[in-house]
Amino acid sequence: METYIYWSGTVGYDFAIALAAKARDGVEVRVLVDWAGSLPFDEDLVHVMTSAGVRFQRYRPVHWYTMDRVNNRTHRKLLIIDGKIAFTGGVGIADNWLG
Repeated sequence: METYIYWSGTVGYDFAIALAAKARDGVEVRVLVDWAGSLPFDEDLVHVMTSAGVRFQRYRPVHWYTMDRVNNRTHRKLLIIDGKIAFTGGVGIADNWLG
């Protein structure tokens, strides 16, 4: 799964628990999130996932030498299930979009 926004809250917790459960079941689970889009993210959720075997990674952290490109970020949202089924688009993982 790759997403730009992954924030703490009910939705973030539910995703973390579900992804951790699948990892414990033996499914290879990888989560890739944008560094800036995951700033309001509780590190305990990372631990929930990684302790279950989820490979969690943030990409494109901001450094002093990238400050001029801080807003040059992609807003990709990908969920690849098994190489045949995948979902693209949508909104971020956050309570803001509960409806």
